[in-house]
Amino acid sequence: MIYFIYGSIEKEIDLQKNINSIIKKNPNIKVQYFDANNGEEQDFMNSVSFNSIFGGKQLLILKRAETIKQGLKFFTELKKFNLSNKEIIIDYLVNDKKAIDNKIVKLFDNDKVIEIENDKKNTRVKKYIMENINCTEKEAEKIYEMKNYDIYSLISEMEKLSLYFYDIEFNMEEAMKIISISFEYQVYDYVENLIFGKKNSKIEIIEYLKEKKTWMLFIYSVANALRVYIKLKLYEKNYGIRYTMNYNDFQRNIHPKIKDYFKEIYHPYALFKKQENVNFLKIENLINNLNYTLVAEANLKSGITSDRESIEILINKWEA
Repeated sequence: MIYFIYGSIEKEIDLQKNINSIIKKNPNIKVQYFDANNGEEQDFMNSVSFNSIFGGKQLLILKRAETIKQGLKFFTELKKFNLSNKEIIIDYLVNDKKAIDNKIVKLFDNDKVIEIENDKKNTRVKKYIMENINCTEKEAEKIYEMKNYDIYSLISEMEKLSLYFYDIEFNMEEAMKIISISFEYQVYDYVENLIFGKKNSKIEIIEYLKEKKTWMLFIYSVANALRVYIKLKLYEKNYGIRYTMNYNDFQRNIHPKIKDYFKEIYHPYALFKKQENVNFLKIENLINNLNYTLVAEANLKSGITSDRESIEILINKWEA
C-alpha cells in the first residue's frame, strides 16, 4: 500500500497518524526514513526494489518528496515495483495544490491519497490537540501558540501531554509545567503584555524576573519583538498588509514577499498573528521603546545599572 500525503505543513499530523496506525497493526514492522532533501531518494528506491524471502514487513517513509527533480518520472518508476510486503508513505509539502503536477497525484489513484489544504483557523491542529488531551478549543489554541505554531515541535510535545493526561482530567496549569518551552513562553507573554500596555503587567514582570533571574533574556526578547512590530508597521503600506486580512490571503500574497525580513519567526502563522494586532501600535512609541531597551541592555552589560535597575528604568520610561 502507498500513502501519498500532500498539502500544507499541517499534513504532519496525518503523516504521524498513519505511521502510528501502521506500526500498531504490525508491531514487528521494520521502519526506515529517507529524506529527499538530503538526496536519499535513490536509497529509498533501492529499499523499495529489494525483496528478500527472509525479510519481514517494511514501512518505508520518504520525507520532503517535493524536492525531487523530475518527480513524475521518479514516482512512475516507483509504481512498477512489487510492494506486497511493504507499506510506503510519501510526504509531499505543497502550500497550494495548483503548484503540484496533477499527473503525480493521478498516479496514486488506486492508492491512499490524503490531501491537506491550508487551514487559516488552525481547525485541524486544534482538533488534533483536543482529541489527544481532551482540552477545550481555547486551551488547544494556547498550546499551539506556546509552541510558536511549529507543527513539528507540537507533535513531539503532544506525545508527552497525552501520556501524562491519559487517565486524568486535563489541567492547563499542569500542562504548562510539562511543556518544554513554558519558561521561554512566560517571558514571551510578559513581553507582549508590556508592548500592548496590559494592566498590572509592569509589577508582574519585575516580580517574575526577580524570581527567575532572567533579566537579559527579557531584554533580548523585548528588543526582538519590537523590531518585528516596527518592520510590520513600516511594511504595512509597501506590501498592502491589512490587519483585517485572513490567513490564506496573508500566506499566499504577503508572506512570500516579506519572509526574508523576518528570519526570527519560523512559521507564517506566527507572523500572521502578530500583524493582526499591529494596527493598535504607534510606530513612534515602538521606536522610542526600542531605544530605551537598547540603552537598558548597554547599561546592564557595562555594569552602569544593576539587572533590576535596568528593567525598572526601562519599564518606567515605556510608552504604551
